Amino acid sequence: MSRLFHFNNLAIATQHHIAKRLTALNWQFTAYPERAQFNDKSLALKLKPTEQLEFKHTLAALCDPIRPMVHPLTYAINEENRDQVLATIFLNHYCRQGEYQTTRADWVWIVKPSLINNGNDIFVFHDFDSLRAFFMSSERLGGPHIIQRYIHQPDLWENRKYTFRMSMIVTNFAGVFLYPDGYLNCSGYDYDVNSSNKEVHVTNYFLEGKIPKVTQYFTDEYEGFDKVLNKITIICQKVIKRLLRQYPFYLWPATNKAFEIIGVDFMLDQQQNCWLLEFNQGPDFPIETDHALNEALWDPFWQAVVSDFVLPMGKNSKANYAKWHPVLSRAQTLPGIAHFT
Repeated sequence: MSRLFHFNNLAIATQHHIAKRLTALNWQFTAYPERAQFNDKSLALKLKPTEQLEFKHTLAALCDPIRPMVHPLTYAINEENRDQVLATIFLNHYCRQGEYQTTRADWVWIVKPSLINNGNDIFVFHDFDSLRAFFMSSERLGGPHIIQRYIHQPDLWENRKYTFRMSMIVTNFAGVFLYPDGYLNCSGYDYDVNSSNKEVHVTNYFLEGKIPKVTQYFTDEYEGFDKVLNKITIICQKVIKRLLRQYPFYLWPATNKAFEIIGVDFMLDQQQNCWLLEFNQGPDFPIETDHALNEALWDPFWQAVVSDFVLPMGKNSKANYAKWHPVLSRAQTLPGIAHFT
């Protein structure tokens, strides 16, 4: 009997890669999703909890109780609470013994729209007056934003700022895993906290619709990455446990097994503290066949996704997760006391 799959849009990166490998294994595409052993529903968990990770302002709220050494200090700001948030920042960080300090060397802010990725409309501010003027302007992008303490003393790779991108698999049937190999996005410019060049501060591979001067390196080129991976794992554990406190049935067993792939971004500071920057639901994986990371990273990654998650779901058989770095076991994702530890 033929194994069938269906996706509404084969141009989406995740669907593209899975379809390509299922076809190579003699699975057949069907126009009827209800007949397929694997379809778009297989790649979608409960929407609201996943959005809690995806949207920057909700992620900040989720991380606030565990924020020290996990997530930078972050204020969620919108049109309704703007004045209150700005007043809080002023009183907490710029008013010392009754005197106003417009600038402080250790307080730099990065402002990001909550619902937009790819580095769009991100700004760095070094003083409170400029920050306040930005949010009082009628010309700026509307909608929810975050004001986040900028890690102004980042660890550097050859004097350039860099971030780690890892891939996390969240399932409702097997637990949560990190793929142990990832990559670094490294700025093409020497780091200068005072630079007005956005490419110095933001290391996205896509930036405002363009490909910036970014170099990508494999994590196995980073000396001591095993220690970094352990730090990343602990942070992911803490955040997913917080999410399970808010949504205890997020990963509850369902009639239909499903999983999601989430891109996770981190960086180190000069003291080697690891900081969560953001989660990206359905990250935009490369689909070009000549991508520089394909042979060493993406081809093995997609082979592992299909062999360890897709095929066992379609065949209803057990999988071997030896290729994956565990974040939470299946038992730890179930409602109960496990995720409260």
